[in-house]
Order: sequence, then C-alpha cells, then structure tokens
Amino acid sequence: MDMSLKNTPFVSISQRSATRLIASLVLSLGLFGCESSRYYYQVAEGHLKIMAAREPIRDLIDNDRLPAKEREQLKRVMVLRSYAETELQLPVGDHYSEYVDLKRSHVVWNVVAAPEFSMTPQKWCFPIAGCVNYKGYFSEADAKDYAAQLKSNNLDTYVGGVAAYSTLGWFDDPVLNTFLFRGDASLAGLLFHELSHKLVYIKGDSVFNESFATIVEIEGLMRWLKTQSKDELLAKHLTRKKRHQQFIDLILQHRKHRVSLYKSDINDVQKRLKKQKFITALREEYQQLKEHTWHGYSGYDKWFEGPLNNAQLSTIATYNALVAGLQGLLEQNNHDLSAFYQQCKELIELDKKARHAYLKSIAI
Repeated sequence: MDMSLKNTPFVSISQRSATRLIASLVLSLGLFGCESSRYYYQVAEGHLKIMAAREPIRDLIDNDRLPAKEREQLKRVMVLRSYAETELQLPVGDHYSEYVDLKRSHVVWNVVAAPEFSMTPQKWCFPIAGCVNYKGYFSEADAKDYAAQLKSNNLDTYVGGVAAYSTLGWFDDPVLNTFLFRGDASLAGLLFHELSHKLVYIKGDSVFNESFATIVEIEGLMRWLKTQSKDELLAKHLTRKKRHQQFIDLILQHRKHRVSLYKSDINDVQKRLKKQKFITALREEYQQLKEHTWHGYSGYDKWFEGPLNNAQLSTIATYNALVAGLQGLLEQNNHDLSAFYQQCKELIELDKKARHAYLKSIAI
C-alpha cells in the first residue's frame, strides 16, 4: 500500500485554508518554536500532512494491505494502549489508534543550541506550551540550515532526529513508522512516555516534563514486563537500563565539569582549550566504558559521533535531571500511581525553582 504523503487524498482547494487552520492551532500549542512565517508554515504543513494521511489501525489489521510483520506490530500497539489506560491510568483516548507511514526515518529534527561557555540551552517560548529547549523542523535540511545560522552567532548547536512527538492532547497522535518497528520494550516505553505528557505538563518547564515522562516510562515498562512472563525479555531490559544509567551518569558528570569550568575566572582562550580537552576525555571514557564494562556494546556509538558540545549534552540533562527526585516521590507513595500523579499535579503550584529544589531534596 502506498501511504506516501505525496499521494495523500487530502488535496483540494480547501488544503490552503486547512493549512492555515492547523497553523493557528499548532502555533497556539507551541509544538516547537517560532521565528518567521516560513517556519510557521512548515510546522503547519508538516503536521497537516501527517493528520491527513492517518488510517485507523483496526482497519489495517483486518485486511492484508500491509505486510504481516507491520500488522503484528500494530496489534502490539493496541495491546499496549489498553495496558497504558487500564494499568497505568494514562489518558489514552483515541491517541495511537491510527497509523501513518512517513516513508522516512524521523518525524521531525530538533535543533538545540547553547552558548559556547554555558550549559543552559536556549529556549523558544509559546503562549500555551511555554518555553522549551528545542526547535523542531519537519525537514532535516531546514533544521541543519537553522543550526548553521545559530552556529554563526557563536552558539553550540546539535540537530537530532525525533521518532515521535506529543501534541499534548490537542490532536489524536498517530502511530508512525518511525517507531513502530522497535522491539517490544522500546515500543512500550515510547508509548508510555508520550502518553504521560497528556497527563501532567507544566508550561515552561521542559526538565520537569521530560523527567516526569521518563519516570512514567521506567515504572510503566517494569510493570508491563513483569506481566509478560518472559524472564529473558526482563533480564535484557534490566541490562539495558543499567547500561543507560551508566551512560547518563557519564554525561551528567561531564556536564558538571563544564559548569565548573565556565564559572571559573580563566580567560576565554583557556576555557576553549579546556573545553576541547573535556570533549576528548569524554570520548575516551566512553570507549573505556564500552570496551571494559559493556563488553563491546556499541549502541551509543552514533550519539558519540556528534560534536559532544554544550547543546548535545544539554539534551541528556533535560530528560533526566529530575528523574531521581521523581523516583523518590514515587517511592514515598509506595508506587501508587494515582497518589504519585496527584502529587505531581500539585507541584504545578510551585514556581520552577522551588519545584526543582524540592525534587532534588528527595532524590534517591
């Protein structure tokens, strides 16, 4: 079946007005960032094409237009949706009940930027979503062009492909080919992560929002794996989890080194030289971790092919900085998800600084 966006049936004289409608909604939502009308249009057009190409998963499962493997993966999605709703108390609704094959590897490419001597990423702000630490493009070339503009202003930049994004409940997010063919655990984790954004989202606090989604992903995945009666699958997940934590610890440790460097009184030339030494040291420590602890596991090689600059390291901090604190809050509630979710919602009343300080004080 040809589900390419070029051949979408959504081609009529109403497409331009529909694009404008989506533009106003997407821009109000603040999915990504805003700089110019050209940027607005590519967001609207990109999202519109995805929405127009959706097909109900149940219809696809019931016929043979898709390969058997693809239909099996879609069946897994339906099972995971049910589990997320009934066991994890996540607001599933009609999310992930439809499918789109984008015919590409990523749905968007996010641009992250940070000053040369700061670990604080640049923010882009929106009326509803608040401020976020990235700006997304539906075209990889456009993302790279924008990153080049930022780099010309002496900013560290990083462009990363994204498999999925959440519209925070404004639209029914579809399943995409960009993540459909992941392994069972990875697919489950992604769905739990994205659905959690619809449950708790604090405007202007990317670190909290992503850390919350990460802890729900971790907790939900562990619960789901235990229901599968597959000891080997659980063992593999625990190995991956331990390895990932070691990766995070390595990155956050080097982030601290750079924070200290940038606060020091040495001149910019010396800072630049030391920063480069830190980057070299990070690559070397990764190789040691890979060879001596992970026995050659190379799953993070592609990430380490990046510049390892401030922007790239900040992406790890955004998703993990408050995970330990939220884990502590989950433990305080004896892993009762209802109570945990309620307390997380109450944290909205605190200002950002107080919220982060509280979670760091109960980190485990």
